[in-house]
Amino acid sequence: MISFKEADFQLHQGQQWRMFLAVTGLTICYSPFLPLWLTVFLVANSWLLRRYRFRAGTQSAKVLLVAAVVLGSAGVFVHYQSFTGRDAGVSLLMLMCGLKAWEVKRRRDAVLVIYLCFFLTAGLFLFEQNLLMAAAALACVVSITQAWLALDSPDPSMPGTLNAVYPSLFPWRTGAAIFLAALPGALILFVLFPRLNYPLWHAPLDESQARTGLGEQMVPGSIAKLTESNDIAFRVKFLGPAPAKQLLYWRALVFWQTDGRRWLPTPQPRLYSTTHVHPKGVAVRYRVILEPHGKPWLFSLDVPLQIPVEGGLYRDFQLKAHDPVTQRLRYEVTSVPRYRLDAQAPERRMGLQLPPGQNPRTLNWAASLRRESTSDGAFVERVLHYFKSQGFRYSLHPTVLGSAPVDEFLFETQSGFCGHFATAFVYVMRAAGIPARIISGYQGGEYNPAGDYYIVRQKDAHAWTEVYLAGEGWQRFDPTALIAPHRLSAGIDEFRSHSATSPTFWIERYWRPVWFYLDSINTSFQNTVAAYNGTRQKRFFYNLGWGQISQRQMLIYAMLLSSGIVLLVGARLLISRPPPNPAEVALFLKLCQMYAKRGFSKPPSRSSCAHLNLLIQHHPKQARILAAFSRSYEHYRFSAVKDKKDLLNMRRLLRTLRV
Repeated sequence: MISFKEADFQLHQGQQWRMFLAVTGLTICYSPFLPLWLTVFLVANSWLLRRYRFRAGTQSAKVLLVAAVVLGSAGVFVHYQSFTGRDAGVSLLMLMCGLKAWEVKRRRDAVLVIYLCFFLTAGLFLFEQNLLMAAAALACVVSITQAWLALDSPDPSMPGTLNAVYPSLFPWRTGAAIFLAALPGALILFVLFPRLNYPLWHAPLDESQARTGLGEQMVPGSIAKLTESNDIAFRVKFLGPAPAKQLLYWRALVFWQTDGRRWLPTPQPRLYSTTHVHPKGVAVRYRVILEPHGKPWLFSLDVPLQIPVEGGLYRDFQLKAHDPVTQRLRYEVTSVPRYRLDAQAPERRMGLQLPPGQNPRTLNWAASLRRESTSDGAFVERVLHYFKSQGFRYSLHPTVLGSAPVDEFLFETQSGFCGHFATAFVYVMRAAGIPARIISGYQGGEYNPAGDYYIVRQKDAHAWTEVYLAGEGWQRFDPTALIAPHRLSAGIDEFRSHSATSPTFWIERYWRPVWFYLDSINTSFQNTVAAYNGTRQKRFFYNLGWGQISQRQMLIYAMLLSSGIVLLVGARLLISRPPPNPAEVALFLKLCQMYAKRGFSKPPSRSSCAHLNLLIQHHPKQARILAAFSRSYEHYRFSAVKDKKDLLNMRRLLRTLRV
């Protein structure tokens, strides 16, 4: 059993509650990003701190504290295989913050815990920068500020009152005054302080945490693992009429090379002109808000004509950013959903590559079918008819294929996901001497009527094909659309509800409108606050009629306005400042404050003389000093002739007094 001895500094009950709420609230905010064992440990640690009054003074307790530090640090290292990086670093800081509270021996130790909580609150934005996280961070700041203010406040509990059991937890008046005083300066600095388009630093996404639904290679069936993921890939706002959902093919990667089982992309040269694109319809312009995924891929509606400055367009119409996308990115693109693409000779040669000796049944069948076809277009139609007439099934959980995956899929299992249909279709085209390639990306999206934009999720990952036909160029063919047309028109969620009864169908149906509204609010926050960069700042000042303002000018304006606000607030405080207390009253209040920190506070209804008499009765060890202080105080306070010796005597007694 561990005992906890008293010492010179001890948090009273109200301070303990505020510190408990500050540390526990911060732990709750971090819980989605911490290992489960660490979250449970931190919550239990906060409860133990409350139970044992934030002190561990015995030698055995110190040994247990060291053991907790060692075991906790080892657990963080085992979980993340490192002490560096965003996740491991934050987990280690949270562990140390929780354990540091056991070492509160002086006031500065408590202040250090408070400052560490403030620092960790800022770390929340390394994980998410949305409205919910901003609200959580604000709640943490309020709770930590209350704990900070409480360090200098006496114990408000009084015997026989409700506060003795449930002390006042939230001195809102002081906290609200601090917040309101800081708010104007914070808003001015947010608007005027020079902003960069990219942060000076950011935490890179761990590769193990990358949330993109696409890989740099394709093996038939691999995309099926994404059907259960509801993570958002990006949001799309059309700046005009939106195309039909069946035309929403979001292009990302193009796969050219294959060994008979795997498909890989081939590096392509940059494309500086789109003259070989022949639109067959009206172009559409839209804005994409892309979530960070740790890769350079940008997503655009098939096919892009005008590209954003944040990326470059390549020969096979892949759109890539200049650097990996490690933070939320906004860009605008113009595309044509219906098109014809010309192809050069090198592209046509790459579109015919096949490994020798692989999938022989498919090679023989394609050759036989090609001899019976009058043209490339007729051959494509016969292959599509084969898919549609031979009982192929769209499955969310396809069978694992062996060493000849295309043969097994076409002539045995005939069940698979979009990756199976796309790879098999392109393999047959190439076997017949027709150039073809696989396109990987997303299809469709969920319309949010509350915000008038589309939400594309990881479960919308899709694969389709492009076939080169003489005189027509690259043409899009999606064999999955033949087998499961409802998958394209309604999406994977509604396809699942048609293929099997979902136990959460009714919950999702009624919750979804609420979620749409919340996501719309969060997206507006992202577009106005989180996306306020240097470009938008300059546009804001230009719209105000200030013209082109340099960053140096903005910095000067921000400093002048902030200084003016500080001067106004300071002048207001000086004007409204109450007159100072008489010297003897100031000394008496200092004495009261010394004993209030030990839990013996003075209620407003008690007179000064009565309080001094109670202090003498309850503290016999300091009775002689307190009695001398009381005589000097009463003589100076109530005497007609003030003797300065009484003040000097009270100051001397306070210096010698040890509470």
